[in-house]
Amino acid sequence: MSVVQLRHVQKTSGSTVLIPHIDLEVTAGQCVVIQCNHELGHQLLLAMIGQTSISEGSIWIHGEALTPHNTRDIRRKIGIQLLSDTAYERLKVSEFLQFYARLYEAELDPDLLLQRLGLAEKRDSRVSQLTSSEVRRLSIARALVHNPQVLFMEDPEQNVDLETSYIIRNLIPALMEEGTAIIITTMVLEQAISMTNDVYLYSHTGFKKLETAEEEQNLLNPNDRNRDREPVISMVGKQVSTPTAA
Repeated sequence: MSVVQLRHVQKTSGSTVLIPHIDLEVTAGQCVVIQCNHELGHQLLLAMIGQTSISEGSIWIHGEALTPHNTRDIRRKIGIQLLSDTAYERLKVSEFLQFYARLYEAELDPDLLLQRLGLAEKRDSRVSQLTSSEVRRLSIARALVHNPQVLFMEDPEQNVDLETSYIIRNLIPALMEEGTAIIITTMVLEQAISMTNDVYLYSHTGFKKLETAEEEQNLLNPNDRNRDREPVISMVGKQVSTPTAA
């Protein structure tokens, strides 16, 4: 059963296309990563969480159409991590999570969640004392305080340290096993491929699923390519030849 559906979604402002046409279905326990530029990914996420309107189509979360009237109720079912997230720096890390748990009226074991995000030793530290990478992990923890059925993440590995990347990449399959549907936007194709097999390329020219097996092999073994052949990125419904290196 589809947990998230985008049906013929598009957003325009005058003659400017902000969100090109997109159709997408995501099921429980599935992780979809959309590789696109930052502004396009940001606009798409804002639309999927009901923070901005769309011009055409509809967005469905757990069988319920997203409208201005039910956005608040639907947000109780979803977790959101955006690059623009801010944190209350005067609070301790555990207090920060408990504050959001009260907003969602959710039962929370902060220690369990902090351990999951590698922040257990920081539970009594002020948010202001965290590194930028630790703040990113705290932002993801905040998105999970109410055990959401759907998790939206915006470029979670952008400008973070190796430890945070490692924690995020271990968290994703664990959440998938628990039945969480995950939608991630990123600008970096290599990161997208490392997170899931369900990778889509999205731009103003279209929305296509990437066949990741060959592309991942090329990324891992670039020296094994046949120099006499043009490397080809295979996509559902289309093949795009990339220039051969000189």
